[in-house]
Amino acid sequence: MNKKLANFGIYILHKLKLVKDKKKKKAKWDEYIFNFHNSAKLLLDSKKDFFIAFLFNLASLLAMFIIPLFLLWSMGDYSSFGIYETIIASSYVMMFGSFFPAPGGTGGLEFGFMIFFGTFIGRPQLTAIMLLWRAITYHFSLITGAAALYMKKVEA
Repeated sequence: MNKKLANFGIYILHKLKLVKDKKKKKAKWDEYIFNFHNSAKLLLDSKKDFFIAFLFNLASLLAMFIIPLFLLWSMGDYSSFGIYETIIASSYVMMFGSFFPAPGGTGGLEFGFMIFFGTFIGRPQLTAIMLLWRAITYHFSLITGAAALYMKKVEA
């Protein structure tokens, strides 16, 4: 089915003159689909590894989703929202942010954060938490990723 959908999409794009070489594009998409199916089969064959990867991914998402709660606690507010509200609101913020273009959602994530968490806490505290949250979840990740890439290059 994936192959048929890809071929149909390529056909439409070719008719709209957005794809020049239809055969070359088909071959490229066939390779993508083949690799995708092989990877899916590999995951299904290794259920233990898949489950471990699932648990690690779940743990990393939960750790990222509860950052606003720890930021609120660091400001001395222990009652505005709990762990469940934080996880739910953070997941909605991330889903909301996926509809905005990169890099960094260009304000979309910040807006979503203000909307979803604004129902729990006041404006001055909300702004401070949002700025710290964004620094931790986006900017800190960029810096540590760049450092890890640099260390990898130094080793090689």
